[in-house]
Amino acid sequence: MSLIAAGTVLMTVQIANAIGRMIAGWIADHLGSAARVLAWMGWAMLAVSIGFVWLAPAWPLWLTYLMFAVLGITSGAWAGILLAEVGHLAPSGQVGAVVSGTLVYVNLGKFAGPAVFSATYAVTHSYGIAFALIAVPALVAAGANQIDGPTLSIDKPQPLLDQALAVREQAVRDLERARTLLAGKISTQAEFDAAQARERVAAGSVKEAET
Repeated sequence: MSLIAAGTVLMTVQIANAIGRMIAGWIADHLGSAARVLAWMGWAMLAVSIGFVWLAPAWPLWLTYLMFAVLGITSGAWAGILLAEVGHLAPSGQVGAVVSGTLVYVNLGKFAGPAVFSATYAVTHSYGIAFALIAVPALVAAGANQIDGPTLSIDKPQPLLDQALAVREQAVRDLERARTLLAGKISTQAEFDAAQARERVAAGSVKEAET
């Protein structure tokens, strides 16, 4: 391949990258799920990277352009929707910190990727194998997307809510007892028990009225 043709292929990658970002953003907004679009791009990058194993000078030029255009979309169009999704999932008030932390890993990949690519070519003397190695991070990303994050929900919350309400009611009764004893209104335990019974009857009436 001539230098002009190689430069045109590189231009195709960059143009596909730019257009792909707009399309990926539109699809993510339309579906309401950036994570789903990211997963699709991960699987598409995995497929096209494996296809590069058979990269050869005998390939038709249009097929080379097509393969690298798909690679350009899948390897770069994720940036906008990734940052949007990270910002969406970040805790309130920590968007900047979470996005910055995410970009640390992105830039580590940018730093290590070219070094791994050049080392692979130096060992194998095959650009096809070097490009096919992109399948490794694609596979990791596609697999990681299938892993659910930690959940803070409780399977059976009602018993815990009932227990919490019971503890709260007991605390309120103990506080009222202390106030009453300090005020000198109740001098015996029997009087206090009677007062508690009246409180329970009143609380039950209020609960029935609420339901």
